[in-house]
Amino acid sequence: YLYRNLNAWPYYYLADRVSLIENYDDLYGAEKGVAYFWKDSGAPVFPNKNSGSKGRVELEKFEFGEMVFSTTSKESEILVINDAWHPNWKAEIDQEVTPIIKTNGVLKGVVVPPGSHLVRLFFDNTPYRPGIWISLASWIVFISSWLWMARRTKIRGEG
Repeated sequence: YLYRNLNAWPYYYLADRVSLIENYDDLYGAEKGVAYFWKDSGAPVFPNKNSGSKGRVELEKFEFGEMVFSTTSKESEILVINDAWHPNWKAEIDQEVTPIIKTNGVLKGVVVPPGSHLVRLFFDNTPYRPGIWISLASWIVFISSWLWMARRTKIRGEG
């Protein structure tokens, strides 16, 4: 059988309204469609929507370490992505850098201005590159040493 959880939150959405939280207990009974910001996060004050108009968001691209959304709205919106926040995630709106705000305690949120926009989120792995190169060099040294020792043992007739 295949079951669908009808109470599950969507992977991404434009927030209906904003609420401030002080601790994780404030998230018990969280309402679907609301963006929750930490009180001391410096998140922008965002007025609750009164016009009744709802913007549109569509996922255009989803790959490892990159997501692209197209949005259209008559007013500023908060795009919430139900994916873990990490300081190395970066965002661009129409190729201009924009901050990612920790939303709903541990998720990603981006304030999107009115109009039609492409919002790109990507993981910046630049800080990890030295470690990747060191690991690669270490493996090369290890395999080379192992092959050299195996050859040396074979030449001596010990193997």
